[in-house]
Amino acid sequence: MPATGYHACVLRPLGDFEKGSIRTITQGQGKRPVQVLIGRPKGKSTTASHSVHYGTDNWTEDEAAKSCKDAGGVFEAATKEAAMQQFIGPSVVDASWVRTRL
Repeated sequence: MPATGYHACVLRPLGDFEKGSIRTITQGQGKRPVQVLIGRPKGKSTTASHSVHYGTDNWTEDEAAKSCKDAGGVFEAATKEAAMQQFIGPSVVDASWVRTRL
């Protein structure tokens, strides 16, 4: 599931990576950066991308889905609850109420 306020693009299964090797880096210039989770694949000494996370404040669902498709990944849209929490703040949103009414 994507993190709050982020669409996700899974490029490789988490099980492909050495335990404890996953790190987050920021890629991209200007107003449309992405967060990339990278790690060391089992049996390798180099790193590879596990997933890309697109902030909903900079990327629409369609834009993120197209980018993910172009990268050959599996797309997961941010939930309506996650997008709402980013917009008005988690302290204001009662998640159980949102889930039952969206």
